[in-house]
Amino acid sequence: MFYNQSIENIKLIILSLDGGLLDLNHLRYNYLKYTCQKYDCFVSKDEFTLSLGNMNTMYQCSPIQDKISNQNLNQMIEKDLFAYSKLKQNIKKEGVDELLQFCRQKGIKIAVITTHKCKRAIQYMQLTGIYKNVDFVIGGDSQINPLPDSQILSTICKQMNISYDHTLVVANFPSLVEAANKLYMNVIYMMDLVAPTPTIEESVYKTAKNNLEIINILLFSKYDTLEMFSPILGMSKNMNETQLTHTYHQLLEKYADDPQLISLVERTYQYFYHLLNKKRIPTHNPIQNQNSENKHLEDTQDSIQSSSINKPSKQIDEPDDSISEKFSDHHVTSATSAISIDAKRMNELMDIINGQSEAETAQQDNEDILQVDHDQSNRQIKSKKTVLDHGIDFICNVLISILIVFICLLVSLILNDYFNDQSLILKSIYFIVQSYLNIVWGLFSFIFNACHQIIHIIPTYNQLLNNSHLLSPLAWQVVFTSIFNLMIIYIIKLIYSLTNKGNLK
Repeated sequence: MFYNQSIENIKLIILSLDGGLLDLNHLRYNYLKYTCQKYDCFVSKDEFTLSLGNMNTMYQCSPIQDKISNQNLNQMIEKDLFAYSKLKQNIKKEGVDELLQFCRQKGIKIAVITTHKCKRAIQYMQLTGIYKNVDFVIGGDSQINPLPDSQILSTICKQMNISYDHTLVVANFPSLVEAANKLYMNVIYMMDLVAPTPTIEESVYKTAKNNLEIINILLFSKYDTLEMFSPILGMSKNMNETQLTHTYHQLLEKYADDPQLISLVERTYQYFYHLLNKKRIPTHNPIQNQNSENKHLEDTQDSIQSSSINKPSKQIDEPDDSISEKFSDHHVTSATSAISIDAKRMNELMDIINGQSEAETAQQDNEDILQVDHDQSNRQIKSKKTVLDHGIDFICNVLISILIVFICLLVSLILNDYFNDQSLILKSIYFIVQSYLNIVWGLFSFIFNACHQIIHIIPTYNQLLNNSHLLSPLAWQVVFTSIFNLMIIYIIKLIYSLTNKGNLK
């Protein structure tokens, strides 16, 4: 369906929890594909995408419904999917936080639709930290007709008191696009499981790869409208059909080598062609033009209130108490203890949802065994290398410390004869070296004297230097200074290592 869409003055954005905010459709499809493979069946992404829109109808076209009922299959998948999400919480789609923050800054309301029950949808949003930025939630457990019926979208607009032309629907599956088109809403298609078909591309304002691109569209697309380029291309709404078609074919011929311009020409032609055929629709306002729907909406109002949450109202805080019982059996902060699945089952679940088949798992197990053997041998070689490296490193440090000592002693002995020299530089060097040696020797003197007071067998510092038959006094001083230098080297290395780790974090 082609009609004039715009993103100017958007006051409400409707997002899908499944595949729009969270990467649930990919995980759900992987689980379904794995389950089908166990029965020698196969379901493609395109088939699964066409069935999205309602939790009760999602698996009606599955090839295993004669083996597992749709209801049981749905319960099994959703239970394991939520258990998986509590362990692996990085299931947010790219740019979700940025889009929600952008809307908050611009004063744009956020409504979320989901195939889940409303309570479970809130649990998902609290689990991923996005619930605080959402204004309205409506789940799949209401009595509202399932997509592609547009009732769920019209209900949101009525509850939020915002007209259709000020609403943007970010759709990621065909039934949501179709429902939005029925109300002539503004639609952006965000790719999820499959890329948009040509029919979808013609039915939406633009397509996006992720939520970050949606922000760019909201910021810059007003500068990229068909009306802006139509004068350059020579097309206008004042043309008749013959003139428009003639101009269209001329442009196709002229820009045959430029795919981008050809795409723009085709979009512009379709736009004006449909205008000529009176397919441009009047603006709809849910407050003024929903008299025909009011009766049906009133009949379902109770079910809507029980399965949707409008956060600003008082009723919104109450679900938090029942859900927030800190999720009772689904507490986020104690996720591992709350899941009644053993470790083997959870590992299997990880493989299923991440898209690993049994054959792939068996192959992976074999590869893992080989990898373990390889890693063990590598670790043994590495440990040997590590011991050798540490030994070489220690020897190098000892040699460096001894070299420093000999340089200090050499400088001290050489400059001692010139101490009375008037050169300020030589005096300064001698003073620094001598001070350093005196500090080191003084430190060891204090250590030995203190230890002698406690244990009399240990000699004092002077006794060690003067009464030792093992080394001369100067040799002992060289040893003490070398030990001190070695300690300083290792302290410097430790500080450097800790500093690097802090920078990496």
